[in-house]
Amino acid sequence: MRQQSPVVAPKPHAGSSPTTQKKSHFFGSSKEAGTPFFNASSKIAHNLATPPDKDDRSLKQHELAVPYPNPTAAPRELTDAEIADAINYNTGRITDPDQVMLIRDVLGLSHDAPSIDEELIRAVADWQAKYNLVVDGKIGPKTSATLGFEVLQESNLVPTLRPEAIALLEKGIELRVSNNVYTDTAVQSTKDIRFTVFVPRGLRRDDYVLVNWVRGHMRSGPATFFQVRMYGNLVDANFPNFQVDSVDADPIYWSTAASRQNFNIDNARQFHATDSPGPALNTEHGADYDLHFRMGVYRLADVPAATTGNLGRARAIVSRYWSYRVRVSAAGTFSH
Repeated sequence: MRQQSPVVAPKPHAGSSPTTQKKSHFFGSSKEAGTPFFNASSKIAHNLATPPDKDDRSLKQHELAVPYPNPTAAPRELTDAEIADAINYNTGRITDPDQVMLIRDVLGLSHDAPSIDEELIRAVADWQAKYNLVVDGKIGPKTSATLGFEVLQESNLVPTLRPEAIALLEKGIELRVSNNVYTDTAVQSTKDIRFTVFVPRGLRRDDYVLVNWVRGHMRSGPATFFQVRMYGNLVDANFPNFQVDSVDADPIYWSTAASRQNFNIDNARQFHATDSPGPALNTEHGADYDLHFRMGVYRLADVPAATTGNLGRARAIVSRYWSYRVRVSAAGTFSH
């Protein structure tokens, strides 16, 4: 983080430096038979014998837009405790009532109310089994990605579904943190942390970026601070509230004047970046590094080209908190 003694290049950041009833959309899946059937209240279908006119909702058989990878699989029986846990998890994760009703529609359930109940949990478990996913009834990233991709394919028939498909697919974006550990030697304390972003099929990897936020301080003494470069200016490393962490005006992590996106590309669905705060040195007697970070994945289109500390209306799709906290004793030893 410190301008005068960088340990990585580039060092681009302070750390390295009201419910309404929704129209139904889907023809659901028959739980008993494990085959698709027509839901008369649904608005669209995939693979109709005759594509529906705008106002035609006549009864026609169909198949799911995306066939199950394992259509004959049956879910394990969830315990009462697991069902309660999944209800609690899904209630916290799927907070948009319209999205709950959409998911119920995809799963072939009644969807005139955004109910997160045992019926939904068991239907999710059945879906997970047929997608060879961990069966727990929780609509986590991988389950969200498969549900979202089904909606995306259905949107080929009903284009107005596309925004809802994208929103559900984005719940399938994963931000994984690794190597979140300190490495202390006789002379320095480091943390070489890695952030890996996985973007599910149906979304473009390059439409998403990382933005890091920082709160806290790096004291060089009781009343003095190390200096860092923030938005192009040298400032005291003293940030009482969370603000965007970037050495230049562009808030995107690892951005440069030449390119906004400089992440390490792993494959068509994944990229990663790293950070190395500090390092705290054994010669910095009495130094106190107390930095708290929040790394988030954002839509590239939502992130402004320049910042003085915030992102306006941009909201993270997924975030992870992490920290770098080191104290250097009078003897030059480190504690965390």
